[in-house]
Amino acid sequence: MYSHTVKAGDTLAAIASKYMSNASDWTKIRDANPILANRKKASDGSPIIYPGDVLIIPQKISVLAR
Repeated sequence: MYSHTVKAGDTLAAIASKYMSNASDWTKIRDANPILANRKKASDGSPIIYPGDVLIIPQKISVLAR
């Protein structure tokens, strides 16, 4: 497992796109991070994340090796 520290402007979809190559995989990140369970929701239904949150990334792919 890997982690990502949220920076200003990050979204779960953007983080999923970076690490998992598919923005819709944000649900996998949500499910791997219990701290997101009771967060308010953004307009797309994803939990709101804040700068400084450290999120577990459930998988890593070759995109990171570039």
